[in-house]
Amino acid sequence: GAVWEAEQDRPHRRVALKVLAGWNAFSPRMRARLQREAEMASRLDHPGICTVYEMGELEGAPFVAMQYVEGETLAAILAKQKALSEAAESAPQISGAEVASKGRESHSGPTTRGAIPVILGMIEQVARALEVAHEAGLIHRDIKPGNIIVRPEGEAVIVDFGLARPLEDE
Repeated sequence: GAVWEAEQDRPHRRVALKVLAGWNAFSPRMRARLQREAEMASRLDHPGICTVYEMGELEGAPFVAMQYVEGETLAAILAKQKALSEAAESAPQISGAEVASKGRESHSGPTTRGAIPVILGMIEQVARALEVAHEAGLIHRDIKPGNIIVRPEGEAVIVDFGLARPLEDE
């Protein structure tokens, strides 16, 4: 399916709208998968798990309305950190005297060292949210940086329960 930013009328709020389109909209298997995703995710109540608000069908297309999470994926954040680290490693080494004379910051080492504790904190947040899902009897089965959105404040939120299964099925 495709995910769109939308606005829900009642109550008035921004939502992420996951819609099955094309042949998927008519596939009984894909419809069942979307319904299962919505039902399983709606059983969970934790700030680190994307909340499902509603599921339904509009003009033949099944949809799930869920919490809109402002931010960027952990995958995008890690890619930026990797690029910063590579740029820092390839930058020419400058002595302290040269830095003082040129009035700029030294590139003597990776600029991402300070990001490591922050990223580890995000991973801890994800682990705590997964613990809540496991206590509710669910396993996500698709945890990856692309399925974790990090809010501007640094809070990690798990999205996309499309492959989730009850623990007893595993």
